[in-house]
Amino acid sequence: WAPHITLAQGDIDPDKLAEIVRTLSRRNFHWEITINNLAIIYDTGRQQGVRCRFDFGCAGG
Repeated sequence: WAPHITLAQGDIDPDKLAEIVRTLSRRNFHWEITINNLAIIYDTGRQQGVRCRFDFGCAGG
């Protein structure tokens, strides 16, 4: 398991994918993001959805 942020989903043309990878490789991804939930996603091969979601509280705010 690896936490990630999905940038694209579904069928992507191989030529477009190569272009996207080239573009992204030149970008700075030193991001700071707030994680406020964890979602468990399922995929049956026919449909996808959220199995459950856990919202995180924020200490002091």
